Amino acid sequence: MLTESMIPEVETGVDEVGTLLERAADAIERFGHTKYKLGSKKEGFCLIGAIYYAHCGDAHSFSYAPIIIQAIREVESILPNEDMYFNTPNLVTWNNRPERTRQEVIRILKETAAHR
Repeated sequence: MLTESMIPEVETGVDEVGTLLERAADAIERFGHTKYKLGSKKEGFCLIGAIYYAHCGDAHSFSYAPIIIQAIREVESILPNEDMYFNTPNLVTWNNRPERTRQEVIRILKETAAHR
């Protein structure tokens, strides 16, 4: 049985948005992707959960740190128009689409980090 202590860490605690997004992508690559919840190292992370995790090691931190807000805004700025919610790009809607794959989530995180 897999226990929390057996799961390797992803380096966290960054102060640069591009690095934060790269580490969020690394967390999903290493631990997996999930939908409809922020996630954990045992079950994988949704896009926003991975950003929280990369920032402070806890997907459930609900941090409003400026770096978190900036990272979310930058990812939202490159989302396709069909993922709008009340005329605002929405990461939750995009992440949770039934057809969304782990690789697509990793790709958008890395693309956003590269376009900084």
